[in-house]
Amino acid sequence: MSHEVILKFAEGRSKVEVVREHIRKNWSLVEVLTRDSQRMEGKGFHTFRWMPGFSTKRESTSMVTWVRLHGLDPCLYRPSFLREVCRGFGVFHKADSATLDMSNPTMAHVCVEIDLRCSLVPGVWVGTEQHQQWVDIEYEGNIEYCYCCKKQGYSVDICKKELAKSKRLNLKERTVDHREGSAERSSGNSIRSYIYSSLPKE
Repeated sequence: MSHEVILKFAEGRSKVEVVREHIRKNWSLVEVLTRDSQRMEGKGFHTFRWMPGFSTKRESTSMVTWVRLHGLDPCLYRPSFLREVCRGFGVFHKADSATLDMSNPTMAHVCVEIDLRCSLVPGVWVGTEQHQQWVDIEYEGNIEYCYCCKKQGYSVDICKKELAKSKRLNLKERTVDHREGSAERSSGNSIRSYIYSSLPKE
């Protein structure tokens, strides 16, 4: 099952047989996970690697994305070296053509698979004990996961469900405070009325 891939279509989808045949003929596992254009027959979709415990109600915490490696020696712009460099923060899938032919030596552009449950690694040390260089990692795209909705693409801080929940709780708290304040004012008025009525008439 390590080579199983989940496709989630945004609006409608083609027949299962058509999707399966298209993938079999045109994509490898790496290609289906790293395709730049996520559309089929005009229909947009997201791809996820199948993981144990998969459910249609929650998206995977594993995301495939492109990153830019700044400060890496161009001599290391080879898949075998890049794979080792990426072990520090994810799983290497491929590098773009500009990286492999070193036409853009200012950075390495690689596609990796990262675990959204872990904090993003800002950079890694590369080299030997005698000579090391720091490589900054720049992540592309929206690297977020909402643990409320169990979906990729945004954090719980801007989750509509979580914001609505917080609004309901705040409204409930204000309602309780208002009732308690009204009860206190009512109790105070009753005490004053009792004091006034208890005073002897002159």
